[in-house]
Amino acid sequence: MTSTVCVTPQCLQNQSSDIRLVSERVLWWVFKDPATPSMEAGLIKPVLKSLLDNTKDKNTSVRAQSEHTIVNLLRLREGEETMQSMTAILDSASNDLLSECHRRSLKKIASLPDSNEEIDDTILT
Repeated sequence: MTSTVCVTPQCLQNQSSDIRLVSERVLWWVFKDPATPSMEAGLIKPVLKSLLDNTKDKNTSVRAQSEHTIVNLLRLREGEETMQSMTAILDSASNDLLSECHRRSLKKIASLPDSNEEIDDTILT
């Protein structure tokens, strides 16, 4: 059975921390699999900008999950090529936030093995 997962930037910006967190976890889980094809930069941009905004969230879980999701989205465990291509199309404020986040936590997260935690598949149905 194949399923399609649709997580929009609007879900990542929802007022509810729970909805933001579930959306981030789904994205983390999808991009955790190396077999998942990379998205083109134009499609990554709005998702990345929303995730970067969530790295400043007052909810610690949302902040932490955002960072882990960015690592998988940008394939930072495989290198920084995707991140570098994103810096070419992000606005300066987003680039500054990405650089700060990379320096503060993304490099460290990317140097560690990804969690082998399974996602609760009831959220996918």
